[in-house]
Parts: sequence; C-alpha cells; structure tokens
Amino acid sequence: MDIPEYLLKNLKKSMDDVIVKEGGNVSNQIKFVDNKIAKTGTEQLKDIEIFAAKNKKIVSTSFRNIIGDNISEGGGIKLSKEKADELIKKIEKFVKFISPKQDYYGIADGKFRYNKIKNVYDKKIKSMNPIKYVEDGINASLKEGAKRASGILESHETKLRILTSNNIDIYEKGTNFYFSLRAFFDKHSSGHYNCCSRMLNKFDVKLAGRKAGEIAVMAKDPIEGNEGKYNVIFDPLPLAGLLSGVASSLSIFNVESGLSFFSNKLNQKVANENVTFIDDALKENGYGSSSFDAEGRSTRKNILIKNGILDTYYHNTSSAKKYNVEPTGNAGLIDPINFNFELIKGKDSRDKLIKNVNKGILITNLWYTRYNNYITGDFSTIPRDGMFLINNGKIVKSLKNLRVSDNMLRILNNIDKIGSNSEQVVSWEAENNITCPSILVKDVNITKAKE
Repeated sequence: MDIPEYLLKNLKKSMDDVIVKEGGNVSNQIKFVDNKIAKTGTEQLKDIEIFAAKNKKIVSTSFRNIIGDNISEGGGIKLSKEKADELIKKIEKFVKFISPKQDYYGIADGKFRYNKIKNVYDKKIKSMNPIKYVEDGINASLKEGAKRASGILESHETKLRILTSNNIDIYEKGTNFYFSLRAFFDKHSSGHYNCCSRMLNKFDVKLAGRKAGEIAVMAKDPIEGNEGKYNVIFDPLPLAGLLSGVASSLSIFNVESGLSFFSNKLNQKVANENVTFIDDALKENGYGSSSFDAEGRSTRKNILIKNGILDTYYHNTSSAKKYNVEPTGNAGLIDPINFNFELIKGKDSRDKLIKNVNKGILITNLWYTRYNNYITGDFSTIPRDGMFLINNGKIVKSLKNLRVSDNMLRILNNIDKIGSNSEQVVSWEAENNITCPSILVKDVNITKAKE
C-alpha cells in the first residue's frame, strides 16, 4: 500500500469525507537575459494534499516537496508511514476545535465515466531541446528589428491522482510548455508576447518572438498620452489578465465571500449580448484540461455567460446541493476553479477592429491589475510595452504613461466587437489560462500614470 492509499484508509476510520490529492511535476526552466541564456534548472517535486471533513468540520492541509520514487533527494521531506501517522493524528486533533460549516453537503459520490482528452500529453518532452526553442524565439524577435530579448521557457511533465472516501481512484498525466519573451528596441520601447501549449507541435515560440519584436519596434519614440474616454482594443495578452478576474468572480466561493462583482446577478444581463464565456475542461490541447476535478467528478464543458446573461457559477458538489443545481465539475479542494476559461471569438480580424476605431488606443500588454472594490468591479491596471494611438482606423503613434481606471461590469457591457484571432494565454496576470481574441471596448476610462 502506497502513502496516499495509507492516508485514505486510516483517515476514513475517523472522518466522514476524505480526499487525497497526489501530484508530481518534473520541470525544466531556462531564463534568458539580453539574448543570452542566464540560468537553467531542473526541478522534481511531489506533493500530497488532503481534504477531510467530520461532522461538517473541514480540514485541508498538504505536504510539499516530498521525496519519493523518482524524486530528487535534495531538500525534500521523506513521507514515511510514521510521518503519515503524525499527520493523521494532527488532523483528528485539529478538527475537534473547528466550527462546523453548516452549509457543507459532502463530496462527489458515485462512479463516473471519464472522457479521454486529445493532445494533453506529449512523449516528445523526453527528447526536447529547450535551448533550441529559446534560440528560435530570440532570433525571431531580432529579425523583426528588436535589439535584445529576455524571458523564460518552461516545460512540465505532470502526474495527478485523486483518491476519495467514496471509492474514487483516478490518475492522469500531462505535459505543459510555456514561453514568454519581452523584446526591446531601446530603453523606451518594448514588446511582450508569449505562447503555451500541451503539445510541442503547437508550441510556436517563433511566432511569440516575432510578435514581441514587431511591437517593440512599433513602440519607439512614445509620446505622453492624454486622459479621457477612448475606444480601446485589448489584444489577447492584456485581455487575458482582465478576464482572469472575470473567471474568479464566477466561483460560488468568491460570490459568497464578497469577492465577486457577479453576486446576486444570476440570470441577469452582465455583458454585451455578443459576449459568451465557456469553461471547457475537455478542450483539446487546453492548458488546464483535465478529465476530473479535485473531488474525482468527471469534468465537462460549461457555459457560464451566454449572450451576455449570467447562466451559472462554478459549483462543487457541496455548493450545488446547497443551491439545488447541478455540479459543474469544477471542484478544487476548497473552492471551485476554472480549467479553460474562454471568450467565444467573433468574426472580425484584428486589422478590421483597428479600422473600426476613429479615435482610440491599442493595448498590447497590462500589468498590476488591481481591484479597488471586488463587489462593484472597480479596478485599475497599467499598460505595459507597446501602447498605440489610433486615428481614423490607423495606428499613428506610440503612447506612454497611461492607466486604465474603470469598472469590469462596464467593460463587459461595452464590448462592441470581438476579434477572430483567438489565442490561449498564460501569464503573470492570468495564471489560470484564458483563451480569448482581441476585443474593441467603447468609452474606456483612461487616466495618467506616473512614469
């Protein structure tokens, strides 16, 4: 009997519900600075997370960086049966002092049929030459006129197993590839682009490097931008950061916690009628795709917002029973999560979006998106890298020192046109991947930012 099975078997003796989540990750990373590789590293990690409930009292804990089979011996924790027994005793002791969560209604129960997802594991990761990918990305940016490039390449081979007290024992493995490149023309002009994939044949680092280089060269000689209301085009990279907040606001956990601008808006209009958001855990090559959630429930495709109307929140088994709805198959160990959140693309090309703007701004990247009020959706964020003034359907000048200060519900309702250039994005601002195209939003509030 292995350690996860041992933990489950013994916790079942004293707990009503138990979930043991075992994860493994072999990661390779290359950082490059000014066209040169600065650091390479390989990391092998294993972790075990535990969810346990007794009389509606809930405990969640974990072991990180565990030494085990095929895991590096450096710096880890050897999880023996003795260590497991200590953890079990701590959980049993701790649960006595916790207040019950009266609206807790258990975890997934029953046998599920799991879908096989295409293109989520690439055996070619074993023979991948990551340095070649980095060089290809850098060279593509330099070919466009950039002077230097910095960024990171990551590859991950993952394993995930869920065991529960309701006789679920399910396992899957996957691969993930991520590349981010920031290109510089001079100290005042830069461009940023990235790409991500589960499969190497869809991992286009040359495209990312080329796009970053193009933006960096276009961004030269920026002028001070002016405050005001603008029609704004958000490219996929910055839009993904904004939509990450939309995705998290759709979790029933955040709705109940007062951290959602979608509270009390079920079946109401929350966006323009041309806006539909889905979450498809079964998406081919989806960066977050998985055939099961953290309770072992089979996953599916969900429509969250359809033609501007809020259709459902993310639910786990317990919250679904509380609200008398169907579980969406989005359980995390504590709160529901998204897998592959997506804004359904439109029919207009990015060039056509630009041609539709008489006076506006094109934003190619954002950072430091922060909410002033989660309930109302008030936020601010800073455009980074190439930002451009549009006059009469043409890009005329590079801009600097502006900030977006607006309201997310207003942004969603003011989406005028949706592009056809849909991309899968993972970034610092969108850790849970988002798939989206460029969009045109009317009357966005732009303020000054400090240089």
